[in-house]
Amino acid sequence: MYGIYARVSTINQAEEGYSLETQIELCMKRIKSLGLSLSQVKIYREEGRTGEDIDRPMMNELREDIANGIIKKVVITDPDRLTRDLTDKLIV
Repeated sequence: MYGIYARVSTINQAEEGYSLETQIELCMKRIKSLGLSLSQVKIYREEGRTGEDIDRPMMNELREDIANGIIKKVVITDPDRLTRDLTDKLIV
């Protein structure tokens, strides 16, 4: 199964083209372009959470699903959507 992780921390981000819907749409297009099935996708939506702290509800669920072998690959629009901290990116 593939995971899509989308996060916005402010309303401004959503209004400037980085909305959750926009991120998810771009990730779905990427999955399709790779010839993968959209039926094997789980979406993790994180709204109003900063990228400075890795301890976020949907991030924690994503990390748990990866650890349990449920999610094999994660698709994101930008590495900063996961976290802004390099060490946390390596953890994920």
